[in-house]
Amino acid sequence: MKIILGLGNPGKKYENTRHNVGFEVVNLLAEKLSLNLKLDKKFSAKTAQSKINSTKFILTQPQKFMNLSGIVAKSLSSYYNIDAKNLWVITDDINLALGEIRIRHKGSSGNHNGLQSIIDNIKSEDFIRIRLGVASLETRPETAAKMETKISQKNFVLSRFKKAELVIIKKTIQKTITITLESLKKNKIQSHTYH
Repeated sequence: MKIILGLGNPGKKYENTRHNVGFEVVNLLAEKLSLNLKLDKKFSAKTAQSKINSTKFILTQPQKFMNLSGIVAKSLSSYYNIDAKNLWVITDDINLALGEIRIRHKGSSGNHNGLQSIIDNIKSEDFIRIRLGVASLETRPETAAKMETKISQKNFVLSRFKKAELVIIKKTIQKTITITLESLKKNKIQSHTYH
């Protein structure tokens, strides 16, 4: 079984922000598969279970804030006895250009609070990261002077996409859904960067 966990912050206040693209992917995946994400208080998460070919999976949206996402990942992993390598985390990444998707099988958090929380809680870096670039069209955040402090990074990831950026991120989300579904059919996902 796989856990497909989209990172984001719960609540209307955070909807459609850069930090919530993981939630958006899970929402649209559920819609595409005619699944109903329901709150499971046991895990503090919205979940829906399904199967593609022989691959069972649980779509998950933690209902704790981003920096506590790891509690949900650990709780689900322990309950269903799922190894770290079968945890697929869909997340935003300010260090990737808008429209870029990068899939890796392990690595550090890259200063992402949600990923760091998962690493801390499951005691492993060996889980799948499906990272969607959310950098602005004007500048790459890692080289921008305005992104020097953690405060400005926080403000940036909690901002909404501009009109031109929205067109790109919607396509990126759809591409991520296609990649995820194809990977579930094959029961494996390849490390790759899509531009």
